[in-house]
Amino acid sequence: FDLQENFKERLGACLDEARGLDWNLMYLGRSPTEGDIRRVTEHLAQPGYTLWTVGYIFKLDAAKALVEAHVQKRLAPLDHYFSVAMGQGFR
Repeated sequence: FDLQENFKERLGACLDEARGLDWNLMYLGRSPTEGDIRRVTEHLAQPGYTLWTVGYIFKLDAAKALVEAHVQKRLAPLDHYFSVAMGQGFR
């Protein structure tokens, strides 16, 4: 696995930008199938429907919500579930 140059610094900058914002899931890499809904900061956006995620960060409340929703019982890839849970894509 090969991280991009300055990954640690870039991730830190994105987390700093996200501080104080209302978010539950941050994609570290993804393949969007729809355009972003809106730009939130210089480096952060509210994503459209997404497949093929490379990595992501959950806030604790979001991780608990996934466990409580029994996601493991759903017959869909987590990528699809994330997009649908955020109100994007097919339902």
